[in-house]
Amino acid sequence: MKAGLKQWLCVCAIGAALSLGAGMAGRALAAETPVVPPPTPPPAESEAQRLLDKQSQDDKRLREEISTQAASHVDSAKRLYAAFDYEKAKEELETALRMEPGNEEARKLLASINDILNVRRDRIRSAVAQLYGQYKIQVQEKLMELDNKVDWGRRFLQEAASDPNLSLADRIRRYEQGLAAFEKAKELLKYMPVEVNVDEQTNEVNRLSGETQKAIKLAQVRLEQTDREQAQRLATEQAAAQKRFLERKIATMVDQGKHLFETGKYDAAVDLAKKILELDPINAEAQTIIATARDHYHADRKKYNEEEYKEHFTLNRETRGAHERPPQ
Repeated sequence: MKAGLKQWLCVCAIGAALSLGAGMAGRALAAETPVVPPPTPPPAESEAQRLLDKQSQDDKRLREEISTQAASHVDSAKRLYAAFDYEKAKEELETALRMEPGNEEARKLLASINDILNVRRDRIRSAVAQLYGQYKIQVQEKLMELDNKVDWGRRFLQEAASDPNLSLADRIRRYEQGLAAFEKAKELLKYMPVEVNVDEQTNEVNRLSGETQKAIKLAQVRLEQTDREQAQRLATEQAAAQKRFLERKIATMVDQGKHLFETGKYDAAVDLAKKILELDPINAEAQTIIATARDHYHADRKKYNEEEYKEHFTLNRETRGAHERPPQ
């Protein structure tokens, strides 16, 4: 029994030793084995991926260009819509939607324009409902021409009211162009057949014509006021320029007067100072030159007289002494 147990323990020890040795050998082998990088894809797969990426970038660039062009057409349509040119605005929006069908801004604006155009078509259709043949076509054309005249008038009014680059005179000209368009519309209405109902157009044209006439009068009043203000400003600027010229001239004359005074030319200094006072009666420097020059003139005159007196006195005394001296 004891011998069997001892034999079993020996077998276990040998097995453990073999397992430990195998583990150490495996770790040593793993440490010595180099790391192998992942396999490089074949050249055909790499080129295909590059082409796919390039195609994706090209598609993105193309979509951006199309979107930019569509936005340009929408902007153009907005300007035409603001100028009441609905037909051309519609064409621009339809072009934008062909390029970019998902453009919601273009779709909404186009719906608004179609509503306006449909109202006009319905109005014309109703007006000529009782007419027939070629005569009906002629009246339809006149009604369309009438709408165009009104649109042109509105366009001129819009420019006159909103364009910041227009001068007042140009603004008035735009109003007058609009009024001329409404007057032509009135002529069309005047000769419209009596069986055609154009009350709505007549009321609209009369209202717009009256508003335009008022706008012209207000603009003319502003222009006259502006002209007066500009004339007054010009006169003020000219007066200021003349004043500056006179001030420079007087300053030069004052400098010349001072120089004459300092060099003892008092009479010339006084004469120049008097001319200064003709230009500027309250010029203090000119008054000072005159007063000081006169003082110096009188002082010099007094000194001269005193010297003359002394000289004559000495001469007279010497002459009198010579007469009184006894002859030898």
